[in-house]
Amino acid sequence: MFLLDKSAVEIWKMLIPSKYILFPFEMDNEELIFHYRDYIYFVQDDGAVVRMGKPIDLHKQKLEDLWQLLFYDRQTFDYDHHGIFSIGAILKHMGYMVPFTYHPHQTHLVEIVDLINPDQVYQIELNSLSFRFVLYQSLLYCDELNEQFRGETEFEIQQILRTDLSSVPNERSSRRRKL
Repeated sequence: MFLLDKSAVEIWKMLIPSKYILFPFEMDNEELIFHYRDYIYFVQDDGAVVRMGKPIDLHKQKLEDLWQLLFYDRQTFDYDHHGIFSIGAILKHMGYMVPFTYHPHQTHLVEIVDLINPDQVYQIELNSLSFRFVLYQSLLYCDELNEQFRGETEFEIQQILRTDLSSVPNERSSRRRKL
């Protein structure tokens, strides 16, 4: 699956189980609202994420009520405002965990690209894991690479391919490095 052309909302929807997504039929593809632990997260298409405390009576709230609560809540946390931009960094801050699911016959090849130097494509092979867990681990790894290079570059997942072990290429070209 090619991911570079996916919006932040689409990527978040691949990560978050549907039981946590609020108002799925009332939201367009440019916004996402979900709850996790004690918070509600508002995700915009450009990747902006804002967090607020989860109201006790969440199940009684309407979409308009949540927007109003967000507007007036003094305890909101705007990730952009705090310099936290990547999905991987936000996941870490949230303490978000994707359950490990063992899939013995699934192998995924992840390609991570350096957006500043697109000729640099790194490959990671992950075996026996669900797509959701592979995506989660790859986002965390991109964040680690971004931290390691201290903002000199920007790593993103280019694509995740489901393969079998016999079809995984060995160093497909000189511009690719295996991590």
